[in-house]
Amino acid sequence: KLIEEKVGKSLEDMGTGECDMSFALVPIAIFNTFKSSETKCYLYEYCRADKLPQMNKNCTSAPWLQSEEKMLCPFALFWYQYSLNGKIIEKSGK
Repeated sequence: KLIEEKVGKSLEDMGTGECDMSFALVPIAIFNTFKSSETKCYLYEYCRADKLPQMNKNCTSAPWLQSEEKMLCPFALFWYQYSLNGKIIEKSGK
């Protein structure tokens, strides 16, 4: 129930959208966030195509901050599930 509230849709509905592949790509997005100098979330294009209402400036500058929002995107849900909210990533040279 908590996950459904944070994501904004039921667990049954999560697998019905054409862009819900983003949930499967979250581990790649997390890895990319740690290893790449890129600040934009790896899932940005998927979320944009799916017109997720959770999208904001954090998606392009600090996707981990999405875990502090009321509604969570796939990246933020993963971050939240592993109790990483409040943690930040400092990019070198930025």
